[in-house]
Amino acid sequence: MSNHSSRRKFLGQLGFASLAGVLSSHVYTALSKHGSLVKADAASKKFILYIHCGSWDGLASGLLQPNSVANWPSGVFTPGVQAIAPNPLINKISKNSQMYLHSYNKVLSEVMGNLFHATLNSRSLDHYVAAELQRTGHESEHPSWTAGFAQIFSRPENGPGIVTGVGSRLNGYSPNVAFIEASSVPGFVASFRDPVASAHQIQIKQKFGAVAAKLYQEQFGTSLIPGHFKSTFEGTHKYWSQGVPELAETSDLIKGLRSSLSLANADSLIDTHMENNDAVGVKQHGSSFLALRENLVLAGALAKSGIATGMDISLSNEDYHFGGSQVLTARSGAQLWTQLVLFWKWIVAQGMQDQVLVVVSHEFSRSPHNSYSSQIPITVGGNSVTIACPGTDHGLTAGMYLLNGKLPGGSRYGGLLDTYIAAGASDLGLPPVAEKPAATSLQVVGTALMTCFPDEFRNSREPESARNVRAVFPAMAESDVLLPLLRASS
Repeated sequence: MSNHSSRRKFLGQLGFASLAGVLSSHVYTALSKHGSLVKADAASKKFILYIHCGSWDGLASGLLQPNSVANWPSGVFTPGVQAIAPNPLINKISKNSQMYLHSYNKVLSEVMGNLFHATLNSRSLDHYVAAELQRTGHESEHPSWTAGFAQIFSRPENGPGIVTGVGSRLNGYSPNVAFIEASSVPGFVASFRDPVASAHQIQIKQKFGAVAAKLYQEQFGTSLIPGHFKSTFEGTHKYWSQGVPELAETSDLIKGLRSSLSLANADSLIDTHMENNDAVGVKQHGSSFLALRENLVLAGALAKSGIATGMDISLSNEDYHFGGSQVLTARSGAQLWTQLVLFWKWIVAQGMQDQVLVVVSHEFSRSPHNSYSSQIPITVGGNSVTIACPGTDHGLTAGMYLLNGKLPGGSRYGGLLDTYIAAGASDLGLPPVAEKPAATSLQVVGTALMTCFPDEFRNSREPESARNVRAVFPAMAESDVLLPLLRASS
């Protein structure tokens, strides 16, 4: 008897045959043979979070960095000219370890010990292609970072690894991974509520269980609810009716995350690092980033509980061809970095800094200024000034930040040449040189996986080989390994 016919038989015995196509599969595929939601062992929980920032202006948001405190490289604002940013707060550059931060990303100094930055060649000016390259390392062949990661850490005997959010891509290299399209705790929990069973009284739910058990006894392994033991059927009742109790809003886990990532905590950090320099503007911009806070609460809860292995977060595109990025994208950056700092501090407080990898990037940065402009008022030194924000087009540079306890904190690879071209460097923290090609997303993330999770992504006999990474990201060549990064953490 096929699974399809079993499903019809199951619903027919309940009187719901016409609803055979309605039942959600999430409840069943995520259950272990013991009838509980699959969770990683405490010692082996691993989690990856990828945050995609559309086509944000890297200079304004802080996704790209200058090479000194003195000035930005020539050509980044006006071709061939050593110019300053129209927003004076982007020209307030300070050095922290090997990084150069301006007013809007200065808050990252609070997590500098686990922070790594790379300047990338975005490899495309097309939104879709560039997004795929930064999310997956390849324009078509790879799964997303999150799905490939989940495949490596999944255990087939426990059901599929789970990734969630917006932007994950599954393919033939991630066969043991399931995707749940949810970006908040309520959304994730709701996806585990069966739309047929959960709407009925307890007697109906018991009837579901009784029929499932009967079908199991008739033919092993072919009933509606896949599983290997009868306890699987019995365990599904809780998820039909309750969703995921581990993520209840009343749990210490969720309450603790909401407290740590609170708006009040974010505003306090903004005041500390922005002072009277556009702090009000950044805080008012927070209304556009309420969803990000919910995203990060879910990410933290999934990482701590082990229910899922990865999450993708997608932020607004901010494709400001007609001007505005010098202020608006700068404020978006400040909101992102502030909330991310709070999230990472919570991760560290849980002792999970070696188990969680955060990657933040964007499709590409922007070109030098075009002929368009918009006027936006901000506060600088307590005084109101109006900034003429020129428009920008698509550019072939990109930036990437990574967070993990095993990364060489406070270091960076590559930078911008005076031609506004991304380039690599001879070693971490050294100035970019034209002879060294800029890194790609595949090189940076692939090497970071080897660095942060060596047991899974490195071969003990060939510790500098990418062969284990190729199991899920096959385009990763031996020459793609960034040896300065890998060796710095060995």
